[in-house]
Amino acid sequence: MRDVLSLVGAPAEEKPTGQRISRRPYQELVTESVEIWDKIGVAEDSLTENLEDRGSTEKDPKILAKIIISSHLLRIPLLCFGYSAQRLVETISITLSAEMPSTLCVPTGFNDYTALLSAVNSSPSSYVILENLVGSTEEYCYTHLSEDAKDKHIIFTAPYKDALKLLPRELYSHFIIVDTDKYFDENVPIQKIAAGKIEVNFD
Repeated sequence: MRDVLSLVGAPAEEKPTGQRISRRPYQELVTESVEIWDKIGVAEDSLTENLEDRGSTEKDPKILAKIIISSHLLRIPLLCFGYSAQRLVETISITLSAEMPSTLCVPTGFNDYTALLSAVNSSPSSYVILENLVGSTEEYCYTHLSEDAKDKHIIFTAPYKDALKLLPRELYSHFIIVDTDKYFDENVPIQKIAAGKIEVNFD
């Protein structure tokens, strides 16, 4: 397992096994060019096209693109569940930050917020995926994470919709929930998509 997942945070001998944070190996994005999206409409159009190229089956993927752009600009984390979550998050990260996302995994019952925040802030990419966090760890570990990790965009993932049943409804206001299997077909082959960065100036 150590060959697949590298450990981050405090050294293993100083922290109980149940509190370890694991980081999946990071893959750098190789691209010939990076587009700059300086207008919201242009970013939406580019994301819409990339969603289609990555296998989106939604009749109007621009609706999903608008939701994602809003999440990015307002810094409201997405909570993505379903088998297509990884495909969606990669599409978002490549389109809006010209990077592959980083992925952190935490064990059930995790409650070391300081170590989690440090791991998020030290991640090599702007977008950070947090697996197995929502619904299986202490609530304070994710309800204000996006506010404290100001330079990162947080996306929570869960494999099943049933994970939401474990959450009190008042927690829904802390993220935007996306059923990825509603928008993607895993059997559709993915195409190479345009890498970009969103740099909208509101001044």
